[in-house]
Amino acid sequence: LKIGSRPARRPGQERRLDDLRAIPWVFAWTQNRSLLNAWYPAGSAMEAFCRSRRGNPALLREMYRAWPFFSNLIDNLQMTLAKTDPDIARRYAALVSDPRLRRRHVRIVEEEYRTTVRMLGAVTGNRTLLARDPWLKRSIEIRNPFIDPINYIQVTLLNRLRRGRPRKTERNLLQETIHLTINCIASGMRNTG
Repeated sequence: LKIGSRPARRPGQERRLDDLRAIPWVFAWTQNRSLLNAWYPAGSAMEAFCRSRRGNPALLREMYRAWPFFSNLIDNLQMTLAKTDPDIARRYAALVSDPRLRRRHVRIVEEEYRTTVRMLGAVTGNRTLLARDPWLKRSIEIRNPFIDPINYIQVTLLNRLRRGRPRKTERNLLQETIHLTINCIASGMRNTG
């Protein structure tokens, strides 16, 4: 789908992941509600840091309390994870045709998600994400139910476009409708990536 001012990939003979430009890469992770590029592997990094200090997150807690840069970093991670929806991300992952590859990557990503949420709790001392920003937390909670159905529609449309052999008229209609879902999700997420 052409949705940007520049091609999503750099020109070349083969289609390689290396040729994908940063903007569509980030944008896609926001659209599929995993926002992976914003938080992966922060949890494992914090966990490894604590392990190197005999499992003690006290220094990270002190950094969160006293260092504005680190505090902002942690709060941004919380906001990103609050917008992340593993159930919806799993629906997009179902578009991957290789079941072994899909299961493996979903397991790795979901495990890292849980680790990151747990480590953010250890650093902030809070049981829930965004406990220090109840307005933002509530805003995300209110928006998500309106975005969720658009994601379900988008996954269905993408599946039809990828799996089927639509005629040109149907293909154009599918692409146009996918563009609408992209705009809806970007607006609902309040950022595009």
